[in-house]
Formats: sequence, C-alpha cells, structure tokens
Amino acid sequence: MKKIFLIFPILFAIAQSATIKDIEIFDRKENLDLLLLSDGIFSTNPEILKMQNEKIITLKNTSIDQKWQKHLSSSILNSIEVFSKNKNLYIVPKSEKKITIQAAKSKDGYTLRLRFIPEQSIDHIDSLINKTPEIKSKPIATFKKNSVLEEDYQYWAVLGIMGLLIIVLVFVRKKINLDNPWKKNKLDQHTSLQILSAKNIDTNNKIILIQSQNYRYILLLGNKQNLLIDKIILDGQENKSRIIDDDFWASLKQSSINNKNAR
Repeated sequence: MKKIFLIFPILFAIAQSATIKDIEIFDRKENLDLLLLSDGIFSTNPEILKMQNEKIITLKNTSIDQKWQKHLSSSILNSIEVFSKNKNLYIVPKSEKKITIQAAKSKDGYTLRLRFIPEQSIDHIDSLINKTPEIKSKPIATFKKNSVLEEDYQYWAVLGIMGLLIIVLVFVRKKINLDNPWKKNKLDQHTSLQILSAKNIDTNNKIILIQSQNYRYILLLGNKQNLLIDKIILDGQENKSRIIDDDFWASLKQSSINNKNAR
C-alpha cells in the first residue's frame, strides 16, 4: 500500500517535468533572445540567482539530455551555457556588460523565451521617456519694407525705362499724325465713293452721277441692263467746264420719251 502512495508522486512529477529538445538564438542590436523548445509544458517560472557577479537562470522540473554551450560574437553576450542537474535546468549567460533578463512563455506553454537586454539601453529608453523636451526659441528676423527695392533695384529700373520708352513712342506717333493731315485726306480721296445726283427717266430706267477719286461717271441703270454713258476726268481744264445741270437731265428724259413714241 505504501508503494502505491509513493508511485503517485513520482508519476505526477514526471508528468509535470519538461525536457528541452531544441535551443535557438536570435541576436539583434538592441537585445538577444534565447528560445527553449520542450516536449512538455513549462510548469514553473524561471528564477534568477546571482553568484560572483554572474546571473544564473534556473528552471525547476526541467532538464536537457546533454550540456549545451555556444560562444557568440554578439555585443550583448559572449557565451551561453545550458545544463541540467537534479531535475533542474541552469542557464548561465556570460557578458562583459550588465544585462537585464526578461522571460515570456508561448500560449501553449511549450516555448520559453529569455530576452537579454543591456541595462544601459534600458536606462537610455527610460531617460528618453521621462525627459522633458527643450524647445529653443530663436528670434524671428524682421522684414524690412525697403529690402525688396534695395535688392531688386535693377529690375525696377528696367521696368521704369521700358515704361518711359512706351510713353515717348505714343507721343511721337500722335505728333506725326497731327503734323501730316494730308496723309489721311489722300487716303480718303482714293477710297471715297459719292453719288452726286440721280434722275428717273421712267419707271424702269434711272441715270446717276457718281464720283470716285478724280473721275465722275454717268450710269444708266435699268431693269434689263446697266450702261456707262460717260466718264469725266476732273483734273483736266477742258473737263472742268462741263456742267451737268437740270437741262441735261431734261434732254435725256425727252430723248427717252421720243424713242418710246417712235416705237
């Protein structure tokens, strides 16, 4: 009966124990992670012991088949040693710096992560969090009203000269037009067309007198056709004496009536 009672604690201890199957290391600039992968659930939390200025991590009810040791070229740790004794696991990290150890388990409990962080980096992070930022005020440079004119005086000088030239050109053009009115009259003389007189011969025919430039034209306008009767040059002395008056129009009208009666 006593043997039966002794077997139960042994079986319970075996069920609660875990054996390390694999070890992985992840080295970073800020920290170094050590992952312990076991075939069972880590039932206890790691404890840290200090011996001769060294930190030793212990895990109860945890073992490893053989001693594991690795030398590192890390800025955080020089080496790590893992071994088991009396059903307890011992992890010995060696470093020239003071380190802080953080432990965390996975959700299923089969993986334990040990993170090694230099104490200087932790102190630096805490100082950054607790440090009140200092804002240095600098005097704002005042803007001078005449600074633009002083720096860009050449630009404004060019604009002023261009404006003055435009005003001079406009003035000269107006002066030339006022001093030479004959140009405008000459242009009008060559382009003007005036109807000096018009007389109806009958209901279907009309005679008109037109002047254009230095010529006068006598035209017969009718329903069926239009005829040029005469062309008079105004510059000649002989043509200046020719006068078209009411007698001329009357004679044209009378001749037209006679032609109709003859028909």
